[in-house]
Amino acid sequence: MAPKRRATVGQTQERRGGVTWLSAFLEFVVDSETFDNPAPFCFPEFVHVIAQTPPWSPAATCENSGCTAEEIKEAQAYAQGYYANATLAGRVAYDKAVVKGNNKTSGRVVAHKWLVQHVATAKLNSRLDRFLEDAGVLPPTLVSPQLDQLPGCDRGWVATSTIIDEWFGEEARETFSLESAAEKFIQDLIKMAWNRWRRNIQRDQTRIQKLEKDHEASLESPSPTSEDIAAHVKILDALVKRLTPYRDNRWLASRFEDKVDTLKGIRDTMQNEVTPEGMKLPKALCDALRTVPTPEQAHLMVLQISEIIDAADSDFELTLPALEVEWKEGTEQFANLDIPAMQKLFALPNNTFPFFNMKSVEGPEDPWSPAGQEALNDPSAPDLRPFWHQW
Repeated sequence: MAPKRRATVGQTQERRGGVTWLSAFLEFVVDSETFDNPAPFCFPEFVHVIAQTPPWSPAATCENSGCTAEEIKEAQAYAQGYYANATLAGRVAYDKAVVKGNNKTSGRVVAHKWLVQHVATAKLNSRLDRFLEDAGVLPPTLVSPQLDQLPGCDRGWVATSTIIDEWFGEEARETFSLESAAEKFIQDLIKMAWNRWRRNIQRDQTRIQKLEKDHEASLESPSPTSEDIAAHVKILDALVKRLTPYRDNRWLASRFEDKVDTLKGIRDTMQNEVTPEGMKLPKALCDALRTVPTPEQAHLMVLQISEIIDAADSDFELTLPALEVEWKEGTEQFANLDIPAMQKLFALPNNTFPFFNMKSVEGPEDPWSPAGQEALNDPSAPDLRPFWHQW
């Protein structure tokens, strides 16, 4: 008998009719038989997770849902049509018809938009991942050494009971049917979390493989230049960041630690220190680290590497994959202000923005030095636009 094939990273078979946030929340109402007050919002404990009432609820108002009266009306019309179907197949067919252009499309858009917003605001993805992490089943810790195989999402169901207790409380245990509905709902959310991680692991697999090839190629130069060294450090920085989510994986932890040790060896060698990490570096690279960079270059590179190592050695705060949103440059409330207006708003004197040497690591100017101020005052100088992190 042929061995059972394991689920690969690219597979997304753990779905109940293509689970989405909207379908999971709407189906919980069906399963828990709370049409008059759509669950899970009838549970006091869950109100602390998502504070507002969904617009499709009969109890929704402009105040408790954050939607307009027209939006509430449209969302409720969509929900009534959805719940009018007695079977899951019928509800799925109704939803597909709505998507294709049924007159209740706007109601579905309202419901979906509201849910996406509140999933993000309540950080449900982060909370789910934290539960999985506490249970020891966060997908990055379970994936295979080559990042190509991940166990089925049923491995994550061990966290179901804990999530129910924290999100719904004792009320969810009052009847068997209600408890079963809560379990089904949480397991649907775990399925979505699993598929989200599958996509992210697959993306990381491609990028890590390319970075490791680039890393190997960067070690082949018989006489590295300062540019080669800087490029080598940049690749290692990207690898460390990409491997950080997997540093608790029993197969991948050594790859993470190896890259951090290489950075430590480079830093130590540039400081003329003899350490075990530095002794593992190729001889050509060691010789170049001691002789090629100027003192200024070496100083800046040591600072850069130390920051990378400190971030890698610190307690890891998981950067969770979130809903894809359009990136907005800067802080939103300042988006329409020009530099003079922002200087006035913050009571800043003129020419307070730093002057940066962007083309070379040599000879950076102090922004408040005469040279920096002269560069800022030069009429022919390019306009310096501060980014969000410079405020």
